[in-house]
Amino acid sequence: MSEPNPKSLPPELSQRDLCILGAVIQDYILSPEPVGSRMLATSHGLEMSPATVRNVMSDLEALGYLKKPHTSAGRIPTPKAFRLYVDTFLRVRPLPRRDRDRVNRGYDPPADEVPTLMRQTGRVLHELTRHAAVVTTPRLSQTKLRHVSFVRLREDRVLAVLVTQSGVVQNRALTVDFPVTQDELDKMTRYLEELFGKSGGSLGEVRGRLKKDLAADRASYDDLMTRAVDLGHRALSALDESRKQDLIVAGETSFLDAPEFADRERVRALLDSLSEKEALLRILERAEKSPGIQIFIGADSELTGEADVSLIVASYHGASSILGTLGVIGPTRMDYARVIPYVEYTADLLARIFDGELG
Repeated sequence: MSEPNPKSLPPELSQRDLCILGAVIQDYILSPEPVGSRMLATSHGLEMSPATVRNVMSDLEALGYLKKPHTSAGRIPTPKAFRLYVDTFLRVRPLPRRDRDRVNRGYDPPADEVPTLMRQTGRVLHELTRHAAVVTTPRLSQTKLRHVSFVRLREDRVLAVLVTQSGVVQNRALTVDFPVTQDELDKMTRYLEELFGKSGGSLGEVRGRLKKDLAADRASYDDLMTRAVDLGHRALSALDESRKQDLIVAGETSFLDAPEFADRERVRALLDSLSEKEALLRILERAEKSPGIQIFIGADSELTGEADVSLIVASYHGASSILGTLGVIGPTRMDYARVIPYVEYTADLLARIFDGELG
């Protein structure tokens, strides 16, 4: 285990306390069994007697860093201990080349539709970390637009097809209150693409331009162009209105393989909590407010009734703004040093996909 940063250490812990606590955490990450003082004293070169180790573990329990299951003489780390471990001991290395290649193969090729790309991302994270994965669909209002077109479905229905700079496709069906032919829709497409080309900005900026044009003197537009502006504005508005529904959760059943979740009622409660997308969205949106990796441990995760669950979350960016978030949910004893680089690299790779660098 790496040497901790002295400035970030709690004053009530001595170097001996930290050494033993670190050893307990190491052993518990490897196996979810309570850690005993005799095994600890002999397996980590602590140069202390089992009695000394036992006394220190008792002190750490009193301070809230360890707890003692009723059925065992050993102890296990609490969320407070894992928070200390993550904040002071943990050293994360970049993802090795072979593991980067494994992530890359999961996107070979990247899906060209947003929902499919998000499912692809969830599957990659779950398969490589063996934990549940969460991904929010990007705020497309922050991405660049390459193409827009309209397809007549029937007399009062039009399909708006929007393609981002990266080739990601979003479709929205719109109801119209005027008769329109496919030829007229093609003319609207050409007009809007010319308008978008002049704007040269994100979908949000283009939407602002359309809103401004809608508020302008309509007499300066012919009827077809007015309808084109209206359809374009509605198509982009529909993307924003669907934002809160866009959350993918993959691999929830991975908790069934975790020994600490052997109790069926506990697993059922956790899975119910994971199905509450609004709660998950709230914590993922919290992560967007800070750069880099965010780690939520125990009660910080806001998952109902779960003290033994952690979330590792990162945001993925477009050229100039945050698009969305992704992450992994697993037991507090997950191997943070192994999982964090996967989350970081996948977030970076997804950003490059949306910026059009891949695909």
